[in-house]
Amino acid sequence: MSRVTPKHAYYRPILEALVEFGGTEETDTVCRRVYEKVQATLTSADLETTKTPPYEAKWRNHTRWARNEMVAQGLLSGGKLHGWWKITDIGRKWLSAQKRKDRAQRPRKTRRLSVTVDPRLLTLARRKAAKKRVSLTRVIAELLDQWSRS
Repeated sequence: MSRVTPKHAYYRPILEALVEFGGTEETDTVCRRVYEKVQATLTSADLETTKTPPYEAKWRNHTRWARNEMVAQGLLSGGKLHGWWKITDIGRKWLSAQKRKDRAQRPRKTRRLSVTVDPRLLTLARRKAAKKRVSLTRVIAELLDQWSRS
């Protein structure tokens, strides 16, 4: 049996959807956009309907409950208009922080250099690396740096 996606997993898709819509949007429109964002990660349990009214898919029910939690945390505005969701400045800051975290966790691009090395130079580099107890790559980089300066 699969597990239902936790409510906090809907926070980011809700905030992203609201930003895409300019900050404020109707419940149904936000829920449709959230579904588009999370449908690939939904489990079979998320697609089941609730056992009590309004008999809707659990993912949609959890999206609505997530909204209530987000209002309590200040990420969304409680608002006076029923059926409309609005992001707050705190919600925008929270979303920005999440995106910064994602960027920081992405692997950095590295450049690879392909060089043909004379076997005698390679033997020399291996000996230096063993003697200094450093990586062969570092020694070759030092040797190439010295060579480029001369």
